[in-house]
Amino acid sequence: MRRCGRLAAVVVIAGAYFLTPRGADARALPNPEYVGEPPARVLLDLESAEVAQAIRFVVTELKRLSNRFRYATLTACHSASKAAANLNGSNTFLDLELDMLRNQPSRHDVIVFRDEDGSITGLAIDAFPEVRMRELPDPDI
Repeated sequence: MRRCGRLAAVVVIAGAYFLTPRGADARALPNPEYVGEPPARVLLDLESAEVAQAIRFVVTELKRLSNRFRYATLTACHSASKAAANLNGSNTFLDLELDMLRNQPSRHDVIVFRDEDGSITGLAIDAFPEVRMRELPDPDI
């Protein structure tokens, strides 16, 4: 990830670049330099088992990435859609809002990769969440 100032980040997901505003209302924007037609997305029911499985995978993997993310909890799933992958399989696109630690909201676009059998093989997130941890007092003061 390459940072572009304080308000945005440029991320590469599956070969495409996304400019993402930072904060709880972040939404990935389409890449204006992308040539071709992206696969058509089909909206998914937010209560479906497929979406629940994808969300469980994302939250579990996020907690495993770093100790800073261990308190992450799902606040809301704003949308879910599915499209064919470039190769075999499919991609599930999630717009998730997480509470990282004590009312520190963080909204992210996440892609969950599935193989031909429907097994989850990985994920991509637009930007890593920022978490402000409690700072311990300096013992020398």
